[in-house]
Amino acid sequence: NPLTYFIEIMRLVYLKGSALPDLFKPLMWLTGFAVFFNTWAVL
Repeated sequence: NPLTYFIEIMRLVYLKGSALPDLFKPLMWLTGFAVFFNTWAVL
């Protein structure tokens, strides 16, 4: 569920003040979801 990864990113940024390396995994999941669903929408 993409919302799960978005919430995790928001929690890491706002509550913990995390840097970009800490956000890499959830950002890659969100990027993967975005690419998949946009490709699916075009087809």
